[in-house]
Amino acid sequence: MYQLRENASGAHGLALRPVAGAVAPAPVPGLSKSHIRPSPTVTCYVGGSLLRFDSHEPRGHQEACPKRSDISDFSEKSRQRLRLSLAKVDQSKCGRPIFGTLTYPANFPLDQETFKRHLKIFSQRFLRSFPSAGFHWKLEFQARGAAHFHPIFWNLSGDDGGFLREFRGWLAQNWSEVVHSGDEKHLLAGTSADPIKSQFGIIRYVSGYASKSDQTKPGCKVGRYWGIVGRVNIPWAKEQVLELSSVQAKVVRRTARRYMQAMNRVRRMRCLERLLPGQMCAAFMLNGDLRRFRKGCPDAKIF
Repeated sequence: MYQLRENASGAHGLALRPVAGAVAPAPVPGLSKSHIRPSPTVTCYVGGSLLRFDSHEPRGHQEACPKRSDISDFSEKSRQRLRLSLAKVDQSKCGRPIFGTLTYPANFPLDQETFKRHLKIFSQRFLRSFPSAGFHWKLEFQARGAAHFHPIFWNLSGDDGGFLREFRGWLAQNWSEVVHSGDEKHLLAGTSADPIKSQFGIIRYVSGYASKSDQTKPGCKVGRYWGIVGRVNIPWAKEQVLELSSVQAKVVRRTARRYMQAMNRVRRMRCLERLLPGQMCAAFMLNGDLRRFRKGCPDAKIF
């Protein structure tokens, strides 16, 4: 397989050279295969609102995860996890979800142990009354400093007005008892429950309302800003993983990127239509003024 070079010294590592046509040596068991990357994949969540693409590209050295400390902010990673969790729910199996609101009366607690304990007691009552249902919850703060919760209830039986009226009554009565309100006005107006009419309503909530951070307390240790109650009762979408070739992966990434750019373009056009008259808006987009305006004012709210 190898032969000695002429006029070469073995001490310099150049004494051997491969023989043309020789058979390659057999692979040695146990050699590393870390350089072999897995194929790109697309994960479809059937019934949900999520399509995830994973290119499996090598990344830089990742440090060990630091020890989790007390939560003092609604971080971008936490908002992203909330969006992904809501998008993974199979909405074809959970009926019509209900968007709720739980507020405090004039006298409200300021420490996070108290209002988190109220949420825990309410969750226990909910699971006892509706053992096959669950909900996502999100913590927000009003301008007066009072905490309030926004739950999204899943898998509640009944889709008619009678069930909704009964559930609203149950919600108001139990939340009033949990917080020891004793206020008749709070019993009547301290809670709300409205059905989300379509799947696009969930998508709008995921993209906007659930991600806002203006009603938070940065720097204050208030615990988790969102969570799930009755996780096993929520119908999660089934994952389907598809392996792609390198060519298919490029097409998928390019298509997704152009789709997001097109959606942003439609949003900008709709905003311009609200700000400018119809004919002026069309001329503004056709003669190139929109592109020049974007370059001159990149921080404008319409972008």
